[in-house]
Amino acid sequence: VIVGTEKSLYAVGGETGEVLWRRKGVELDETDVAPVPGTDMLLLSLQKGSKTRVEAVDLFTGDALWQSDKVQGGVMQMAVDTGENLLAAVFVKDAKDRAREGFKRRALVHVFDLRSGDELWDYKIESEIEMMPVRWGEDKGAKTEYTLDNYHPPLFLDGRLYLFYEGV
Repeated sequence: VIVGTEKSLYAVGGETGEVLWRRKGVELDETDVAPVPGTDMLLLSLQKGSKTRVEAVDLFTGDALWQSDKVQGGVMQMAVDTGENLLAAVFVKDAKDRAREGFKRRALVHVFDLRSGDELWDYKIESEIEMMPVRWGEDKGAKTEYTLDNYHPPLFLDGRLYLFYEGV
């Protein structure tokens, strides 16, 4: 089980409750931590000011497997092709605002080598995509994170990457 506080991230054994590892001094929103499907890996979006670093972390040890400074924003969705060692991650920058309908942002797709973290290519989606708030707040002025959970995640099929965003 992955658990976050205001300043730490923990991995806790689901059966024993034992803390497997702890990462101190990180400020993460819930959309900054993403399990990589079909692997024992997490992606962390670590932001400091205008800089973002994505780090692939071993789920059981907390060790960094690889990192990339070539991205901006948080991980919204991803697709994995373990047979070809491909990881496609969709990133959106500044995806936090007051909860409302019609919130849109541009997304950027990065495709990485799953083992090394080398970026193979990226693609900037030209049109804006409508996003969904994580929660509808009681306070109309409070900011919340947004996701792309209102869409099916990307999919690798027969060597192609498919995206399912309305208008794209």
